[in-house]
Amino acid sequence: MYYLASCDGEGSESLVRRFRIENGEQVERDEVYGSPSTPVLENPEYQTRWYFKFFLGKLHQNYVGADADKTPFFLSVVLTDANSQGVQQYRAILWRKTVSQSISFTFVSL
Repeated sequence: MYYLASCDGEGSESLVRRFRIENGEQVERDEVYGSPSTPVLENPEYQTRWYFKFFLGKLHQNYVGADADKTPFFLSVVLTDANSQGVQQYRAILWRKTVSQSISFTFVSL
């Protein structure tokens, strides 16, 4: 577990936020199904609630990239059972600096 230093208004430093680095080599049950800390999500919009409902605590992938203007973006992708009907569906959230967008589409095997 790693901590990020944070400064308050008076310049005092404290360690407040936690994150972990995953290399993908080991998948422990606790890493997949349990959250070692409360996630910090600062955006109270619809996509944040969507993330909590469909992604949090479930096996999913997060990707990081940069657009043509070198602005970073994050893409979270999970494969779910659509409305418990036995139809697999991908759900994705594209997180950008100014806006986020949720996307869902049915998985079709070729």
